[in-house]
Amino acid sequence: MPSAYDYAHITLELVKAIAWPAVVIYAILVFRADISGFVAKAKEFSVKVAGVEVKFTGSEAGDLLAGVLEEVDKAALDFDEPDWRLFNAIASSPKSVEVAQVTRSVFGCDFQRNSEIHEIFRKLRNASLIRPDEGSTWTPGKHAGLTTLGRLVHKNRDGHHDRASFANLT
Repeated sequence: MPSAYDYAHITLELVKAIAWPAVVIYAILVFRADISGFVAKAKEFSVKVAGVEVKFTGSEAGDLLAGVLEEVDKAALDFDEPDWRLFNAIASSPKSVEVAQVTRSVFGCDFQRNSEIHEIFRKLRNASLIRPDEGSTWTPGKHAGLTTLGRLVHKNRDGHHDRASFANLT
C-alpha cells in the first residue's frame, strides 16, 4: 500500500509536469510586447520539444507566435452560445467535472454520443480548450477538464460571451 510520501511524490511530479507549460504560456501572454521585440532582433532560435530540435529565425518565431494566437482567436470566434455555456461551466468548476453531470446542468438532458452536445464537447476539445481526463473519447462517466490553453482563454476573456480576447496579443 502506498505511503503518504508516495502520494506526496506523485503529486509533486504531477504539479511539475503541468506547471511549466502554464508558466511558459502565461509568460508569453504577459511579456508579449517584450518578446516580440526580442524575437524580431534575434537572428536564430533553437527549441527542443519532445526530443526534436527545431531552428528558426526571429522573424519566423514571431510569425509562429502570431499564427498560434490567430488560430486561438479564430476557434473562439466560431463558438456560439451553447459552446460558451459548456466551456464556462467546465471552466468555472474548481476541478474536472463528470461529462454526464455537466451535460445535465448546462443542457438539462443526458449526454449521448453522436449528438449535438457530443459535437460541442468535440469542438471544444479540437480547439484545445478542454480534454477528457481519462483520455480518448467522450462518455458520460468521464471527466472534462480544462487544458492550459483553456484556463488562459477563460481567464483572459474580454467580457463578451461570444469571443476570447486574443486578437491583439502580438
